[in-house]
Amino acid sequence: MFLWFLSWFAFVIQLGFGVLCVAAGLYYLAELVEEYTVIAKKIITLIVWVVAVIHICIWLLEEIPLIVVGTGFLANVVYGLLLKDFPFITLSSGRFLSAVEFR
Repeated sequence: MFLWFLSWFAFVIQLGFGVLCVAAGLYYLAELVEEYTVIAKKIITLIVWVVAVIHICIWLLEEIPLIVVGTGFLANVVYGLLLKDFPFITLSSGRFLSAVEFR
């Protein structure tokens, strides 16, 4: 019985450290994006394009309904439009509100 409690205690400790590591990594990435905005915009734009091409390939090669793939593709188009003003975002702009709508 003691080993059972000990294993659960160790699991909780490991889970806490795992969450802490992910949070530290995300904080570091946020600092990098803040420091190197031009490179970050290029990388994020490239990722949006790659995901859009993957959506097109999924639509052509798989038997997934068009509405599902089209929604993902349209969301990526909106995210791409949101990058025009990167790193500045106006919370009341139509582009931002439409991007939030897809989340």
